[in-house]
Amino acid sequence: MFRQFTYYTFGVLGFLMMIFIIDACSKQTLKASLQRLRNRKMTAVRGVHLPHHTLETTEKTTKTLNFCQELGINAVFIPVWDKGEVAFPSQVMKNVANIPFNTKRYDHADPLHFFIQEADKRKLKVFIVFDFELDALHQKNTNLIFQNHPDRIAINAQNKPALRFGSKQLNTLNFDVQDFMTNLILETVKFYKPHGIRINTGLTAQAGYDITTIKRYQAENHGKKPPVYPQDFQWVEWRTKILTDYTESLYRQIKKMSPKIMIGVMPNEYPKCKADNLRDWIHQVRGGFADLISPRLYRENLNLYRENLDNLIKFQVDKSHIKLIFPDILPENGIADLPEATIKEMIAEHRERKIYGEIVPLEWLQKYKEFFQTLYRKPVIFPHEVARKKWNLENLVTKKVKIPTQAAAGVADTELNEEEFTETIEEEIPEKEELTPDDETPINSTEDETIEESIEDENLDESDSEI
Repeated sequence: MFRQFTYYTFGVLGFLMMIFIIDACSKQTLKASLQRLRNRKMTAVRGVHLPHHTLETTEKTTKTLNFCQELGINAVFIPVWDKGEVAFPSQVMKNVANIPFNTKRYDHADPLHFFIQEADKRKLKVFIVFDFELDALHQKNTNLIFQNHPDRIAINAQNKPALRFGSKQLNTLNFDVQDFMTNLILETVKFYKPHGIRINTGLTAQAGYDITTIKRYQAENHGKKPPVYPQDFQWVEWRTKILTDYTESLYRQIKKMSPKIMIGVMPNEYPKCKADNLRDWIHQVRGGFADLISPRLYRENLNLYRENLDNLIKFQVDKSHIKLIFPDILPENGIADLPEATIKEMIAEHRERKIYGEIVPLEWLQKYKEFFQTLYRKPVIFPHEVARKKWNLENLVTKKVKIPTQAAAGVADTELNEEEFTETIEEEIPEKEELTPDDETPINSTEDETIEESIEDENLDESDSEI
């Protein structure tokens, strides 16, 4: 009996000891796992728009890049196309447009090369920006491209230059212009090897009345002349498809040359972007022809900003694309004059929707340095490879594009048809809406920390994956 009791006692003690050891090991394992989770870094793009003049002197370049590094920025977006010139000695510009490199404007023989070299030292990813639409060629400037090739100017229905922001534009519907842009971009990718490139090949909807485009339209439409009304539905669709096909072809050519390069798209509000700028970025994104989506949600009013953000996520992109979104939150009027409280709220809206990054103007970093330094204090990993859902282009043609109705966003959604398109483009939309920021409680310092900490908490399971 005693012997049985002894065996029983030792058995219980052994069992308890085993439980204790397992528990201790489990706690140790859990502790190690938690530590690994803490050490994980999320993937995000903390981008900044740099002005073109950053390239003009080596002093400006190094000073600006040092500042970006200090604030935790990991991606810089630098425009190299400015008023018909480029910030590097381009053989394409010299051969095709007969425009030599402007050595008087820069203090370095190759400003772009120096810029990328210095950015690499600071582990900053460089996105070269070719904004052929917004960096239009100002009438007041003597432009050699238009002097040498007047046939490349976009023409409106009155047979005059089609202006945007008071500027003449390259006729991106023209095959010669497309070849020029392609060669210029591929030259940049080949010789400078940037981490990414952003291209805007949009064109004002007032354009398309040049002789070459008119003849092409007639050849494809049984001799019918283009409508005098530039925003006629079918006329807009026809021109938009030309630019969409070109953009997708350009994407393939860039990827063939540099498979790992990230190619960004800068979408405006849909469908207004088609009516105004002949851009169908939804087709481009859903077709898999974009690696980084930087929607231009230019709104200074928080309610409108939220509405645009929700419309984008709910109606315009697939769920798999949300990880590609890093909003461009430069104000609508292009002036960096938003209050700090409004900027904080905008970024908080991003985090609430699991958008872990944005692209802001350099002026904001300089004006609100302390805020951004706190916001971006924790290191992140730049998303080198993009995991995105590939859409079948053949099926995409018949796929319905969802847009919000006149009712509140989210109440219902419909297929974009000709009637709705016409209603959309005929709305009176002022150049600059006279709106004042919402009177909302600013995010305090405690909430500042929450913005970034919430990222880590919600994104731990995805931290090691690349966007």
